[in-house]
Amino acid sequence: MDGLCRTGNNRERKYPRLIAHRGLSWAMPENTVASFAAAIALGADEIEFDLWATKDDQLVVCHDSSVDRTSNGSGEISSLRWDEIKDLDAGSWKDEIWTGLRFSTFEDILRLFGRRVIFNIHIKGASDNANAAAQGGHSFQKRHMEQVVSLIRKYDCEDWCYIAGDSDILQLAIQVDESIQRCSLCGCFDYTIVDAAIKYGCKKLQFLKPYYNQEMIEKAHRHGITCNMFWSDDPEEAKKFLEEGIDSILTNRFNLLKDII
Repeated sequence: MDGLCRTGNNRERKYPRLIAHRGLSWAMPENTVASFAAAIALGADEIEFDLWATKDDQLVVCHDSSVDRTSNGSGEISSLRWDEIKDLDAGSWKDEIWTGLRFSTFEDILRLFGRRVIFNIHIKGASDNANAAAQGGHSFQKRHMEQVVSLIRKYDCEDWCYIAGDSDILQLAIQVDESIQRCSLCGCFDYTIVDAAIKYGCKKLQFLKPYYNQEMIEKAHRHGITCNMFWSDDPEEAKKFLEEGIDSILTNRFNLLKDII
């Protein structure tokens, strides 16, 4: 099936799905608008990306806690202001042809791509941010979750977004707005992720290979929970996951896997 024909929000779009991990990240600088746009143009059902809060409470799209690896700057995001991040080069680390790409805020991504694709939003919390907190930064707080929810509502994307995180993030999401769709990452290393998803009222969970088994997939499905798998870039491996009952697969190479759906 041509991915460009797969439309609809998170409640409407059919399974199985492919999730573009940080966009088309094998070819382009991850978590940038170019990477997201390429994945969407190829027909991705979802894009996955990561959010951190800056020192001045802006929500920045970046996988790492610092800007060091994916830019010409340095420092923990939680210890930097947005005006210290926004003009950094977030592209040339991948290849010089991407020189000049910038970091984006969550609102930038909503403005550009809202209601065009489903957002799997991995929010980085206190457990990810211990070093930054020790250096005077702050972890993801209730006020940041309130911003996330407010922006999702502003762009009418409630049915196009879900929040993925560990227990601290899931608890914040429930506290701020229980109706926001959630995906459990809690327990992904010790085979307790299904129980955690049930505990936190999640409709999705994200397995981490190889920490899963057939019994866990079936238990999740009995409780109405769909199963993401992190990750596969290999078509044969991806087919195996689908045969086992995995609903969605994260991939860095969406273009290689899109024809198996």
